[in-house]
Amino acid sequence: MDTNENGSGLPEVFLHGDIQVINARDIHEKLEVGRDFSNWIKNRIEKYGFEEGKDYYIYSPNLATDIQGGQNKKDYYLTIPTAKEIAMVQNNEAGRRIRLYLIKVEKDWNTPEMVMARAMQFLNKKITDYEQIHGTDQKQIETLQAQLDRVTPKALAYDRILAPKDCFSIRETVNAMHCPGLGEKGLIDLLLAEKFLYRDHSTGKLRPYAQKKDQPEQFRLVVCQDRNGHNYLQCKVTREGIAYLLNRFGKDLLFPEEV
Repeated sequence: MDTNENGSGLPEVFLHGDIQVINARDIHEKLEVGRDFSNWIKNRIEKYGFEEGKDYYIYSPNLATDIQGGQNKKDYYLTIPTAKEIAMVQNNEAGRRIRLYLIKVEKDWNTPEMVMARAMQFLNKKITDYEQIHGTDQKQIETLQAQLDRVTPKALAYDRILAPKDCFSIRETVNAMHCPGLGEKGLIDLLLAEKFLYRDHSTGKLRPYAQKKDQPEQFRLVVCQDRNGHNYLQCKVTREGIAYLLNRFGKDLLFPEEV
């Protein structure tokens, strides 16, 4: 399990596979709960209906993990949404501080730059795993390397395409994602099919469906101006929207050819 140290006295973030998690013992300590950890975490899990394998993960010495403890010790690793909820219901200053910190952790994790970095890590690992299992099959390794070479300039392009702005036209989004064979029409078709967008019956223009209040804004109607100085509304994709699309569809879009 990898770790992300923050050096700020706030809970450390670990990776369970590609999921960010936080040790519940750290949350318990920082929240200054005032009761023993074991009963506290069991009460939180029961009271709020958290599910093992979805909202939290358990590590113990008799599991093959790199996190060790006493003979009967169990470490509960909470997903970021679970940790945020626990911090919020504690209803004290420490809880509010931790929740704000976790919101930033979650936002940073879902930036397009981080999504692309994880895509590159995924492909690098795929190459390494293939070499370990199958040896150096030159043809297959070259195919994987070609995919990695195709992804690398996309990551470098993010700084140029995304940094100065916070929302993007469909065409700009296609360029930023740079997915083989998708194209502007392909992305529009995908967004319509998956009910992210719809076409206004009177104008034929793309419009976003209403989002849940607790979700980051993924699409936005922006006032633009045509060459004649007339204003019109254009549906654009936010940075969070690009990150969400890459998270949800990225593997198929970035790596459409399976080795």
